[in-house]
Amino acid sequence: MRPVPGVVQASVRKGAASQAQVTITFTGETPYDETDVIKLNLLVGIINVRIYQQLREEMGGTYNPSISAVFNKRPYSHYTVTARIPCGPENAGRLTDAFFDLINKVRDKGVDKDLMEKFKQNMEGHHAGQMKTNEYWLSTLSAAWVDRDDPSWMVDYYNMVGGISARDLKETA
Repeated sequence: MRPVPGVVQASVRKGAASQAQVTITFTGETPYDETDVIKLNLLVGIINVRIYQQLREEMGGTYNPSISAVFNKRPYSHYTVTARIPCGPENAGRLTDAFFDLINKVRDKGVDKDLMEKFKQNMEGHHAGQMKTNEYWLSTLSAAWVDRDDPSWMVDYYNMVGGISARDLKETA
């Protein structure tokens, strides 16, 4: 099943409590590439920090905003990026506008290079820890076998992360 193209806006009213959750989803078809997966995950990590700072700390309209990304190969090669902003119904509009302003700022001006470098170090450290577990090796090699992919990216990971620039992330946005 493929997502509906274009902008879909829906309101669901259920329950007695005055609560809302804004969910914004970006989807698209694109060839699967490990470097693109890493770029998308790096970008989403940086945006997560910014939405937390802006929507929670500066605007005070939400407690736990988040954004996540998934890159799939099957049944077709595509990505899904989903932002969730729990809030009061009175804040939904202004937080949605602020979120899109933040995304547009990243598209126009790029990301903070210092924050990007911190995230790159974090990703490399996480990968180093994963490389020490049998579960990681089993799941990664099994997926490579099923997808008929070359798993050598696992050892090239550090070069792939190190080669990502702020310009690459601006283009990814």
